[in-house]
Amino acid sequence: MSGALLAGCQQEKDPAPAASASPSASVAPSTAAGDAAKPVVGNCWTSYTATFTGDKINELTVDELHPVADCAARHLTETFHVGTFPGDTPPADPEVQRVYAECEAKAAEFLSADWHDGRLALLLLPPTEARWDAGVRAFRCDLVERRGISDASSFRTGSLKDSLRGARPIGLGCGTVVYNTDPKRTPLWMQPAACDQPHNGEYIGTVRAPAGAATAPGTGDHLRQECAQLVDRYTGRSFANLATQLGQQIGLLWWRVSDHNWDAGERSARCVLVVEQPIAKSLKA
Repeated sequence: MSGALLAGCQQEKDPAPAASASPSASVAPSTAAGDAAKPVVGNCWTSYTATFTGDKINELTVDELHPVADCAARHLTETFHVGTFPGDTPPADPEVQRVYAECEAKAAEFLSADWHDGRLALLLLPPTEARWDAGVRAFRCDLVERRGISDASSFRTGSLKDSLRGARPIGLGCGTVVYNTDPKRTPLWMQPAACDQPHNGEYIGTVRAPAGAATAPGTGDHLRQECAQLVDRYTGRSFANLATQLGQQIGLLWWRVSDHNWDAGERSARCVLVVEQPIAKSLKA
């Protein structure tokens, strides 16, 4: 039926990351005592793992990242904010959530826009248990470029500073939604595409859910309703009118953040407007 919601999706768990690759020559010397003990804004980091798929990027720890000499070199993450946890007791959920919100605010300043509007993942990297026991209290906030919504991580060269300003080189827009081959056609990720080229999806914004478990009754309905409201604002048309004008079935997908980030207090989901048959234009008003 034209105008019906086709689906709402949450971010799916992906297979384990690819096998480790050989160390990069651009990795700066480090010590076993801790590269991350005194993080510095502007540092960039690499990993010996070739890539991270889906939620796996959000599970990185400071011990899995190694400094590169300069952000002009190939790297995986970039530190844009650092801070210190108070006291000697490992932070409880409220403190972690406060710090994560701090990371989000600093990310907006660094990128010149909400980080959700880009092909990005945001990482809060606290001290590991061993580092905490050794007296380390510093945390850092890093950004990672991704190939698309919910897609694998991507190594890059150069800083992400102001990358969501002006031409927005890593900004989300139109794309191709890739579905699983299962009978439910579960959406997996969305790969970027130029809006004047055939595509079946377009990012229309990010919404947030109230506090509570990701699986709590009503969470999915709340995200669906919030995404649906974005359709009117983004396209200037109601969901039903847009479907009629396009002459085809349309739908909404939403990818909520990983369980790891949800537990850290982030309650967001990226909303994507999808069409049954590919189009070669943006639906933005």
